[in-house]
Amino acid sequence: MTTSRRRRSSPSLKNVATASDRGRSYGQRKLADAAGTSVAARYASEPSARARPRFTRRTLQHNVYDFLCDGLMSGEFAPGERLTVRGVAEWIGTSVMPVREAFKRLTSEGALEPLSTGATRVPVLEFGRLQDLYELRMMLEGLAARRAATRITDDEYEALGAANEDVLKAAAAGDITAESKANERFHFCIYRAARSDELLRVIKHLWLQMGPYLVWLLRQGRWPTDHHDRKAFRYHKDLLDALRRHDGARAETALRADLTTSAEILMEQARQLPRPAEQR
Repeated sequence: MTTSRRRRSSPSLKNVATASDRGRSYGQRKLADAAGTSVAARYASEPSARARPRFTRRTLQHNVYDFLCDGLMSGEFAPGERLTVRGVAEWIGTSVMPVREAFKRLTSEGALEPLSTGATRVPVLEFGRLQDLYELRMMLEGLAARRAATRITDDEYEALGAANEDVLKAAAAGDITAESKANERFHFCIYRAARSDELLRVIKHLWLQMGPYLVWLLRQGRWPTDHHDRKAFRYHKDLLDALRRHDGARAETALRADLTTSAEILMEQARQLPRPAEQR
């Protein structure tokens, strides 16, 4: 790099343990209530999905909340999928109290919605709301990329490059779960480098709502092959180059182009997205 930066430690990444037989069997039962059988089949067939978390030294409530947020943002939960407090507590091996509190918080943030049956589900969004969310993402994530270009540290840039390598490897291997997690990591390396807690909070809120839909496209095989192979990560390279050169305008343009690619495909497929089931 032509300009030196202060070295800071990049945020440590959460490790996830291999799912136990009990966790996998519960995940498969739970997926039977998801929006479609093909979604459930794809989730259940992936051994890396729905692993039991290895919690860090924070309050249990925060750990459960963070784990569920990670699952929503990386698309491990399908649109319309039903969750219960007791079922999730059983799955991750905790008491019901921290799960109940995490559900309340996620419901207040619009990431989950309650059903009349007492269960909770991942929201199913209307076409207009999806459009609104994408417009907001364009503005806010573009702004974060612009800011990050002048504030990113060497350590953060290295973590960003490593995340992009993981994205490419997972995509080449056809590992959707690993690809979505690495892509989330790539983007949030940029957003954290913007050095704005408020901006990061709002972007995270948008990802909580959009994550299930983007990965639903991949799991359903609805993402065109030519887009996935040739276009999907072209703008990641542009982003890396712009950030390396501290070019905020170019970083914002590349980030917006990256979002536009997925937005166009999602809107084309929006008519076939999972629809709400009757709340019995």
